[in-house]
Amino acid sequence: YPGSVRPEYLRFQVYDTIQAACSYLRAILSTGAILKASGVGEAAASPMAAAVAWVLRDGFGMCGSLLFASLVGVGFDENVKEWRLFADLINDVGLTLNMLAPMAGERFFLVAALGSTCTSICGMVAGATRASITAHFALSGN
Repeated sequence: YPGSVRPEYLRFQVYDTIQAACSYLRAILSTGAILKASGVGEAAASPMAAAVAWVLRDGFGMCGSLLFASLVGVGFDENVKEWRLFADLINDVGLTLNMLAPMAGERFFLVAALGSTCTSICGMVAGATRASITAHFALSGN
C-alpha cells in the first residue's frame, strides 16, 4: 500500500469506515431499544422471557436471510454495486424497525423480528459482495 491498490481506494475506505461507524452507532441504539422493550432492567420482567424473545427474534432473522439468499443469491455476482447499496438500505430499514419496535405495542415481536431479518439480510448481502468490491481495488492480484 499505496502502490498495490487503485488511487480511489483511500477515498472508498474513508467513506466505508464512516458508514460502518454510523451503522454501528445506530445498532447500539436499536439494541438498547429492543432490550428495554423486552423488559431488561425492570424488576417485574422475567429474564428468561427476554432471553427467549431475543433468541426467537434472531432465529427469525437468520431464517429470513437464508430464504432471501436461496431466492436471489445467484445474482450477487452481477450488479455488485447495486446489491451493496441494497445491503446498506436494508440495514437502515432493519435498524429503524428495531428502534420503532418498542412503540409497536402488541406487535413488538413482529416488528423486532422484521428488523432482525432486514439486518441479517444486510450482513449476508454485504458479505457476498465485499470480495468483488475489494478485488476491484487491487492492482496485481493482492
